[in-house]
Amino acid sequence: MRMPGFDPVCPRHDIHFDGSEQALSECEIFLREHLFYDAATLTQRIENRFHRITLVNKGKTERLTIDLDLQFNNLVTGRQMMLDNVVIIELKRDGLVDSPVLALLRQLRIKKSGFSKYCIGTAFTYPELPQNRFKPRRCKIRKLQAGQLNTDNGGADGD
Repeated sequence: MRMPGFDPVCPRHDIHFDGSEQALSECEIFLREHLFYDAATLTQRIENRFHRITLVNKGKTERLTIDLDLQFNNLVTGRQMMLDNVVIIELKRDGLVDSPVLALLRQLRIKKSGFSKYCIGTAFTYPELPQNRFKPRRCKIRKLQAGQLNTDNGGADGD
């Protein structure tokens, strides 16, 4: 397990876990040191699967990931959901570097929007949870799936 530059306050760093007994032991030690609760209380609730395409420019100043064929399996409710016709694009770049991808997305009127696969998967597969917070996003996803978003406004349907 590698945790280069890990900051538990800002956990936007990769942790690589190879599944070996030694890595498992290191992981348990790491969790005990950084969690404010017992890691044994954590249980699996939802699985997500998707295909990912990753593109990196030659200067390595930006990375584009495209996630498609998103599928969710709720291990508590047994419900499953597949997000057809939905693609998640994430662009990461060095702050002030010009980005041809960002320019293209703007030209296509594709707007920035937050998206958590865990939250969306849970909202779609665990309807007993309060849904108000997710209603606009769920509505937009359903429109995308049905091909009903107005491309003249880049999908800006009031969300």
